[in-house]
Amino acid sequence: MPTLPANYRALAGSRRTPRKGALRTADASPDEQIDVSLRLRRRPDAPALPDPARAKPGAATLSREDFAARYGASAVDLDQVAAFATGAGLAVVERSVARRTVVVRGTVAQMNAAFGVDLGIYKTAAETYRGRDGEIHVPTAIHDIVEGVFGLDNRRMAEPMLRFSGRTPADNAPAQATVPMTPQAVAQLYGFPATGAAGQTIGIFEFGGGYLASDLQLFFSSVQAPVPSVTPVSILGQENNPGSDSYTTETLLDIGVSGAAAQGARLAVYFAPWTEQGWVDIVTTAIHDTVNRPSVPSATVGPRTTPSMASPGRWPRSRQSTRHSRRPRRWA
Repeated sequence: MPTLPANYRALAGSRRTPRKGALRTADASPDEQIDVSLRLRRRPDAPALPDPARAKPGAATLSREDFAARYGASAVDLDQVAAFATGAGLAVVERSVARRTVVVRGTVAQMNAAFGVDLGIYKTAAETYRGRDGEIHVPTAIHDIVEGVFGLDNRRMAEPMLRFSGRTPADNAPAQATVPMTPQAVAQLYGFPATGAAGQTIGIFEFGGGYLASDLQLFFSSVQAPVPSVTPVSILGQENNPGSDSYTTETLLDIGVSGAAAQGARLAVYFAPWTEQGWVDIVTTAIHDTVNRPSVPSATVGPRTTPSMASPGRWPRSRQSTRHSRRPRRWA
């Protein structure tokens, strides 16, 4: 653990321990370049957030721009955090009032010194990840400004929720006694409106994989539905990268069901790493996206459910679902 300056304080709730069964096998490479997202408080003069449960039907809502101006980070806070980062030798690659976020870039050695951590390489039977043991520290001057630091730890925090009837996809032979259903048929069973969704944008969250335009053409032709407008959005360098893994299967499934059930809607597909930083950044990016302006978020991935998730530093299930949006803890 690096020696902490006298003016440093630990962020409450930031303590992290290795995953169950994980062994530290080496120090993280001091020259490795990483990006870290610092989540800031709301501007100090922001009013209390309204209670959605008490909103009246048809009541006016704030635009994304007005919400950012009222509840985003203050310019003073952004400046203070950026000044801390540059003083620590880190590059500021993004600062956002709306997302209340400052993204900084630097080496592992610089991050260790800047946040008072000791990053190492940890191995379990399921994965190898960069992680830490202990708390995150920041200078007293920004201690009350910074709510969370994400990206120091890159353990996997998301996985597709696909479930195959066989032990592997190859076990699912075409001769199974199943009756396939189209997304339109399933939507009809659930009483989903059939009036079309023109003017809406569905924001789909993905943590790997991708799609090919040719696959979309083939699928929508098979269910006799028009191919929707699909826009990929890269977050933290995660690109639309189709392959043969379950993440690609999940991505194609999400696009197919959304586009066929809600015909006429545009689809914005957000790709982020499967880390905790990816979760935080994908949600804040989509919510405050003033280009695509998604009106409906969709996330069909879930928390990683392997035994290695059983550690004090993991997210509870509700913290990993957009259906239960709560302030993320100060973990990274």
